[in-house]
Amino acid sequence: MSEKRIFETDDKFWEVWIDGSQVFTHFGKTGAAGQTKIKPTADASAAEATLEDMVAKKKKEGFKQTGGPKPPAGPALDAKELKKLLAPLTSAQDPAVMVLADWLQGQNHPWGELIALQYAAATTPKKAAALEKAAAPVARRIVKAGRKAARRAAPHARKALSNAQVAARRAQGRYMSAVRMLSKQARVQIKAIRKQSGVAAAIKAAKKLTA
Repeated sequence: MSEKRIFETDDKFWEVWIDGSQVFTHFGKTGAAGQTKIKPTADASAAEATLEDMVAKKKKEGFKQTGGPKPPAGPALDAKELKKLLAPLTSAQDPAVMVLADWLQGQNHPWGELIALQYAAATTPKKAAALEKAAAPVARRIVKAGRKAARRAAPHARKALSNAQVAARRAQGRYMSAVRMLSKQARVQIKAIRKQSGVAAAIKAAKKLTA
């Protein structure tokens, strides 16, 4: 049996798990005993797919996960597919937004949940406050994940920048050594080569003139 995934709103709870090829749900009002339903499927793989579909629907209703295992991170988004889905969108209330949200949720991307919640808030004024409240922690998780990724990347970026600066300083030193003994006219010529072809070519030309 798989571990339960637990979802909640302000006044309701919904739990889901798999046992063999069956999908179990337990739900009700917060504080109540609730009820359990069983949905049979063809096999374990079908049960997993059914569970994910059910989870996606609950997220659209404003439920947020508060317990149990998180879904694994999805693969990198296909840029062409993302561009195709973004192209027809005209506003936050455009129904095509949900096509994009469904696709993102199918990739296990947190933006899918956030977009679905925000679309529901924009198109269902009576539930807007609750849905925006549910969307807030999702947005915070996305921002937090972005900051963590930036922090992990920062040391590598600083090292790469440091190496580039060292290489640039060394190249400049070699260039200055190469042109130091040249005449003013020759320096102008070498400077033009540097501008057109780079430092390495300029150093090579300068060495030929001093040979």
